[in-house]
Amino acid sequence: MFALDGFENLVAGIAGSRDKASASSWQVEQRAPLEYEAMYRSGWLGRKIIDIPTDDMTRKWRAWDADDAFIKRVEDTEKKFGTREHVTKALRWSRLFGSAAIMIGVKPRLGKPDEPLDVSRVSEGDLLYLHVEIAPYLTIQSWNNDLLSPDFGKPELYRYQPFRHGGSIGPSEMTSAASVSLPVHASRVIPLAGVGLPPYAALQSNRWGDSVFTSIEQTLNTAGSVTAVIASLLMEAKLDVIKVKDLAAWAATSDGEAKLKKRFALAMFLKSVNNQLVLDAEEDYEQKQIAFSGLSDVHIRIMQEISGAADIPVTRLLGQTPAGLHATGDSDLRNYYDSISAKQEADIRPLLDRIDAIMFASNGITLPSDAKFRFAPLWQETPTQRAENALKKAQATKALYDTGLLDDETLATGVVSQLIEDNVYPGLKAAVKDSATGGVADPEADAEPGPEEIKALQVEPVEPARKPRQPKNN
Repeated sequence: MFALDGFENLVAGIAGSRDKASASSWQVEQRAPLEYEAMYRSGWLGRKIIDIPTDDMTRKWRAWDADDAFIKRVEDTEKKFGTREHVTKALRWSRLFGSAAIMIGVKPRLGKPDEPLDVSRVSEGDLLYLHVEIAPYLTIQSWNNDLLSPDFGKPELYRYQPFRHGGSIGPSEMTSAASVSLPVHASRVIPLAGVGLPPYAALQSNRWGDSVFTSIEQTLNTAGSVTAVIASLLMEAKLDVIKVKDLAAWAATSDGEAKLKKRFALAMFLKSVNNQLVLDAEEDYEQKQIAFSGLSDVHIRIMQEISGAADIPVTRLLGQTPAGLHATGDSDLRNYYDSISAKQEADIRPLLDRIDAIMFASNGITLPSDAKFRFAPLWQETPTQRAENALKKAQATKALYDTGLLDDETLATGVVSQLIEDNVYPGLKAAVKDSATGGVADPEADAEPGPEEIKALQVEPVEPARKPRQPKNN
């Protein structure tokens, strides 16, 4: 063990061999897949720890900045191949088992499974399916050791053992025994890790991730134990104690034991019916109750600990309203949604980029150069917040207009784009598209006439007719 800040005291045994902390060590408890599955299936807390981040990463899915016709074709293609469902499933099983992958099935004309998949050769109708698989049915067979390759250090070949309901496929059900376990090239596999393996662990494993449960199992077990203990104590919240003279002698014989049971069964019956307990003069009765004043605090603390371990806010994990004056939990949820957004960009975007390239080519979709997608935000404003923010943006636009930093047409174009982005007015995007001026007011419509226009409009001035001079009166 390392001494804290280099401090060591041999007399007291601090940081030495006599230090009690010197007996501590760190061990990774690697569970079998069936044990992880039992943790997921047998308790609501384990299931929510796996499901909540997974569902939050995909429930709003993505939005495209492109024309409606392109978006419609993309959505139809995603439904055809179940893209969203497969991504959600792969994320879920990667968090649970540690290693999952989406396997890409294409027509044989693009090569055998162990050959590289050339995406540039994919044409209409070549993509057959997307399939989700987990380790140990899919494991790493070999690594790319080419220092000049951009994929150096990454898996090159996977070993795939097909699985069906009822057990693995046997040789009698395949064309040959060698087909039971076959190599698959990495270009046909999109791996997902629940928690990525650090370097030393990766060197010793043919998997590519750890289960989320690996690092929080102890905390999860503690939470379950605390809940179970509290439930057990509730059964003994009220305990009746009756003292009987010569109890040991009575209980020493079967006949005496039977009489004792009959005696107190009758006593409890009378108590429940008449709300009275009739005892012998030599019998003593008292009632003990357990105080639960501190148990709720203990339970709340352990739930906060498991919430921190799972990186899910208590308000999201338990559906609990935050306690305290003016507490809303908004800041916790915002931070959580920010972390989900970061995971979407780090984990899902590279995955979708690979799938889109093959899926679009197979469905005859050309990706426009200016088309891009973004993940739909999880944080949704209330109608009141939306109205307040719209007013603030309008006031900011007015202030910017007054400065004169931007000309009217440029500022108007930016405001229209902002309104479309904020989806303030339904149908505004289509209306702008159909508008002759692109939704921007024509700057020449109400403009002051220029010098040339003024000159063209000018007419020669006409001198007023002179009035006849009136003769003077003499």
